[in-house]
Amino acid sequence: MSLVDEDGNYTPEAGEELVGQHVLTKGNFTVLNLLKQAGLLARIDDLVHSYPYDWRTKKPVIYRASKQWFINTDVLKHRALKCLKSVEIHPEVYRRQMETQLEQRPSWCISRQRVWGVPLPIFYCKDTGEPLINKYTTEHIQELVRQHGTDCWWTMSETELLPQSVRDKSGVLPDKEYVKGTDILDIWFESGVSWASVLKDFPEQQADLYLEGIDQVRGWFQSSLLTAVALNEKPPYKNLFIHGFTVDENGYKMSKSQGNVFDPVVVTDGGLDLKKEPAYGADVLRWWVAGHASNHTNITVGNSIIASMAEQVHKIRLMLRFLLGAVYDFQPASDSIPVSNMSAFDQYMLHLLLEHSKQVQKEYQSYSYNRVVLQTNSFVATEVSALYCHSIKDRLYCEHRDGWLRRSCQTVLYHILDVCCRTLAPILPFLVDEVFLHHPSHVKERFNVFHTVGFGDCVHWRNADVVGIMQAALEVRNVFNSNRGEVNPRELDVLLFATGELYSRFKCLQAEDVSSYSTLCEMLQTSHTRLTSHPASVPEDSAAVLQGTCELTVAESSHVEKFTLVITPSLMYLCERCRMFTASNQGDLCQRCSQSV
Repeated sequence: MSLVDEDGNYTPEAGEELVGQHVLTKGNFTVLNLLKQAGLLARIDDLVHSYPYDWRTKKPVIYRASKQWFINTDVLKHRALKCLKSVEIHPEVYRRQMETQLEQRPSWCISRQRVWGVPLPIFYCKDTGEPLINKYTTEHIQELVRQHGTDCWWTMSETELLPQSVRDKSGVLPDKEYVKGTDILDIWFESGVSWASVLKDFPEQQADLYLEGIDQVRGWFQSSLLTAVALNEKPPYKNLFIHGFTVDENGYKMSKSQGNVFDPVVVTDGGLDLKKEPAYGADVLRWWVAGHASNHTNITVGNSIIASMAEQVHKIRLMLRFLLGAVYDFQPASDSIPVSNMSAFDQYMLHLLLEHSKQVQKEYQSYSYNRVVLQTNSFVATEVSALYCHSIKDRLYCEHRDGWLRRSCQTVLYHILDVCCRTLAPILPFLVDEVFLHHPSHVKERFNVFHTVGFGDCVHWRNADVVGIMQAALEVRNVFNSNRGEVNPRELDVLLFATGELYSRFKCLQAEDVSSYSTLCEMLQTSHTRLTSHPASVPEDSAAVLQGTCELTVAESSHVEKFTLVITPSLMYLCERCRMFTASNQGDLCQRCSQSV
């Protein structure tokens, strides 16, 4: 029984005093009067309390009992929970929430009372209200929908929708008159069976990924799972990606009615005042989405955050630009140096590049785009820019053009450019595409990185032995840099005293006793580096003596080794070409530069 009709008025079942009155207006006062007359009203007070309002009309909602159509989810829950175990959920913490909501889900009401939508193809006996739906009525409506679309339910008459031939097959008595129902399908049922249309041409009928916000844990994700399990006994997706929502700088949900929407078009194309709202382009917006939206939490966005993202992209662009310039005369087919012939520093950088590539691939596979951004920012700023590119500039610019030292670092730089472009392409496609427009290896032919397979790395780059040596050398470098102050390291000479296994390992970085161009010297950026296993006297008053320790890893075994650094001002003259203190006389070029020019 329902005491309220579809217009919000009391029905005759509520009594003749209330019939026809609206429950929230006149009906309220009538109820109070009836209670007062019956002596059941003790007191009347106004209270401020929470009450549901329709979000579109901003008017109070009236709850009323009505006849609806349901799916009995009790027979589906356990099958759905079992199928959900095969699905990867990103992040995994939402799995339990989805399982709990499935376990507690009541029967699914699939009928709605709206004036638009996909109709429920059900007829009702005009006299008794008994529903009519079966194989024959459904097949006939299906054919009409194929020919005329879903609007045919609203535009055609009952005679067309339920012809005599269908009535006969359905066993309907001739004297029974039927009318078409006015209910529509729940929109969650509509979206929940979208897989049946989208994936109909795929044998598995499973999507690789469903992506939506956290609110869809109880919505689209669940309705899709239930319908697919009911029909196919398997989930319609292999992965679920659950993202957070963008909120304004005060943490409020963005809404047009609130006027606090951060327009992505303004980010890409700029606002009316380009000084206050500059055009950052699509890549910056994509970088922000990758770095923040995949955190799976609500994300604050504002001008300062977008500006920070633009700065990160700019630094990456500068790095790629440097790499492009560094390989301008490099052809990989003829100029590449085999890894086994490279210096330890170059081999170490390729090892780091391989580890970076593998880590990024792992994050992509788990849809952890925010970690791709963090990993890329760290790798570009620390390993590529601050360590390698800064250290190899001398041999890149000053060694003989075709010398193996220069070609060796160019080989590494070529691979860094290639791998970084491939790992960045999914997030910064326009920047990467621009790089290949100017890539010296592809100037004669248009290269599309998006049509390639793989990330350009090579398993042969992995070298644990070199890593152990280089990490120990980097600890020596840290001790040196932290104690030299503001002095340009090119103005200094260094004596490195080490013994035992540390000395023998460092000999791989510098075969000579004294060198200006060894890997060890390159890492310290000094004009001369002397490597010795014998204690040396320190005659100069200006010398600085540093004691340090480093961890040396050999064959997966690590131990601590001691070393001593003796730092002195360089005694030679500045070479005007390479800017190192390696010239014999003032105004002269050093021997290396004299031969190169």
